[in-house]
This record gives sequence, C-alpha cells and structure tokens, in this order.
Amino acid sequence: MILLTDYVSKETLINVLTYSTLIIGIITVINFVLLILYKFYNERRFQKVKRLEKKYLEENFNLNQNLESLKIQIRSSIEAKAFSNVLNSLIENYTGDLLHSIIKIAKRSGIVDFYIKKSYSKNWFTRIESLERLGCLKIYELKSFYLELLEKEKKYYVRLQILLNLSLIADEEILEILTKTLNKMDPLSLKFSEYLFSNIIFSFKNKNKEESFIQFLREIFLDEKITSGIKKSIILACGITQIYQSKDVILNTFNLFNDDLKVSCIRTLGRMSVSEVCILINKVYSSDNWVLRTVAAQYAYLCENAAEILEKAIHDLNFYVRRSAADALFQLGKERGHDILNMIEKSTDKYAIDIISYVLKKVSKNV
Repeated sequence: MILLTDYVSKETLINVLTYSTLIIGIITVINFVLLILYKFYNERRFQKVKRLEKKYLEENFNLNQNLESLKIQIRSSIEAKAFSNVLNSLIENYTGDLLHSIIKIAKRSGIVDFYIKKSYSKNWFTRIESLERLGCLKIYELKSFYLELLEKEKKYYVRLQILLNLSLIADEEILEILTKTLNKMDPLSLKFSEYLFSNIIFSFKNKNKEESFIQFLREIFLDEKITSGIKKSIILACGITQIYQSKDVILNTFNLFNDDLKVSCIRTLGRMSVSEVCILINKVYSSDNWVLRTVAAQYAYLCENAAEILEKAIHDLNFYVRRSAADALFQLGKERGHDILNMIEKSTDKYAIDIISYVLKKVSKNV
C-alpha cells in the first residue's frame, strides 16, 4: 500500500495540519468578531433612525403649525431614511391640502434629489431601494425621470420597480407606455400585474379620469396584439378597485374572450356584486369547461334563478363545481337556500348529500 508519508515526512504533514487549523481558527474568530461588530453597527443605526423619526415627528411635523414654514435639510443617508419613513407614514394617512404641504416639504428638504442621485448608482440593489423610497412619495413631476430611467435600465428587477413607481402616478401616457412595456416583457406574476393596474385605476380615480380609463378598456380589449395575461390582469384589477363603470365594457366584450378571460370577467363583476353578473353566469353555467361552471356556481347566489343554477351545480361530476355551489348555498342563507337543501335531501346522489353536510358544518360554525 502506498501512503502519503512515503512522499512527505510526518513532521511536514503535522506542521501543515497545525498551521491550517490555526489559520482556520483565526479566520473563524475574525468572522465572529466582524459579525458582532456588524450587528452592533446595524443596531446603532436602527436606533439612530428611530430617534430621528421621533425628532421629525415631534419637532418638525406639528400639524397645528404652518407646515409651509418648516425647513428641513437632508445631509446623510440615515437622515434620508428616517425622514422618508416619516413622510411615508404621513402620506398614507393624510389627503388634500395637508398632503400637498407634506409633498412640498419633501421637495424642499432635498430628499427627492438625494434619492434621484442614488437611483443612478452602479449597485442595482441601491437603485431599487432609492426608487422604492421615491415611489412612496407619489410625486407626479418625477414622471419624465422615471420614463427616462425605464428606457436606459437593463436590470429586470429595477425595471419592475420603475413600472411600479409609474403606476402610482399614472395618467393616459403612462398607462399606454406601461401596458406596451408589460406586453413585451416576459410573463409576470399575475398578482404583480393586478397590483400595477390597480394602482393605475386608483391614480385615475384620484385625478377624476375614470372615463379615460374606460375608453382605454374599450380599445385594449379589442387589441389582438395585447396578450391574454395583460387583459386578465386589467379585468381583475377592475374588480379589486371596484370601478363600476367598467361593467358595460366587460359585458359587451365577454363573448369575444377565451374561457380564461370569461372566468376573470365573472369574478370581477361578482366581486362588485352587481346584478349584471347573472347575464354572464346564465351563459356559462352549463359550459363544458368545469372552471366556467365553478365560477358560475360561486356567484350564483347573486341571481334570481340561483335555485336552478345551484341545483344543477350540486349534482355536477366535478368536485370544485359542487364545492362552489355549496359555498353559494351558504351565501344564500336560510330563506333562499332552504328549498334547495330540501331538494337535495330527497336525492340519492351521494355527492349532493356530502354537500349538504359541508353546508351544515359551515352554518353550525357561524351560529
């Protein structure tokens, strides 16, 4: 057998192992000390930020005084972070003239210029953080700045943050650019796209431009170049934001959509709890597509002919259709749901009987 000691002396091996162990030990100690120092540094920084936030709130943002007279100057990243946190909390809780005064203070303080400069950093994480801080301020005057960055930025996640910022201050031009940009990008998370278009709708509502958005819907739903994913996000965003003016557009274009978009249309009108959803439900509750039957059963309780729809759905071969029918029965309550339950009790369909027990369990939990 050939051993390592045949080529290297034992003394040399022992020395190598000893020094290697010593070096590893020293590195471990150094890393441990650096970790403690870093933790101590972060805690000190965190405490300083909190003290500054308290100072800004107590000394500078007394809402009983004239906010226009306040003079705050941002000189460091810690001050910027603390002041940004305060501004964000105030912007979320105030509207009208007070909100405009807070935005003016932000502009005069230098925090906007501070984060604009940071947005050009070579570190993409710093760029995202800076843009996130700017986005919370919802300053419409930064529109050109964001659009310029969007054209130049190559990093995918930074582009998403820019799109998010634009959605918070959206107007007709931004809506068109954002839609075209999303349409060309790789498919995004549906929830993220919904969030973007929900922000856009809220922005239009704040500007009293709902009709402009409705006109956009009419055009975008008929545009074959726009992907189904984008259209689906827009439809669902209409339900999230409860923009009731969209219901006529959805009703008029429903027959042109594929089944996936039809499902989104019913969910949106169902979320709005408008009676017009029953027009769509009556078109699809006998569909060959189980997803359409499921969503039809889910919102059937809003319809006058709920008994007809739910009795059919409860005997459906698909579990999810039956489950949605059961939930709709629960929504109907005792008066309207009683007759349907009586019909099921006389049935020999074991699946339908299982649905009765499911409804009764839900009722007992809510008594």
